[in-house]
Amino acid sequence: MANIVWKFVKGGICKNGEANKPKLIKDLLWTETPITWANISRNNPLEPSSLPITGLNFKEAIILAEDLGGRLPSSIEWEWMAAGAEERIFPWGNDPWDETKGNLLPLNGIFGEVD
Repeated sequence: MANIVWKFVKGGICKNGEANKPKLIKDLLWTETPITWANISRNNPLEPSSLPITGLNFKEAIILAEDLGGRLPSSIEWEWMAAGAEERIFPWGNDPWDETKGNLLPLNGIFGEVD
């Protein structure tokens, strides 16, 4: 397994989530390292090794997260990470999307490699 960089994320009160009930989110560690086939020392003949891992079922995702020393986030934790304490609509903030706000260049009909 490759070295995974974990990022500390301060917890807080998520005002959205299930039934729009505020919920306390504990401090989290989140991977800063994109998880690719190459950095887990496995090959996928269908995808270049530098692309993010996709196509796992739920059980496979749980096993991979455990192999990396973590776990899958709950839905409210995922929302907290996506919106942040600022309750962003988009990962970059609340401004509408434009071409500067994504890494969406196609590579043979699929998304580009992870930098």
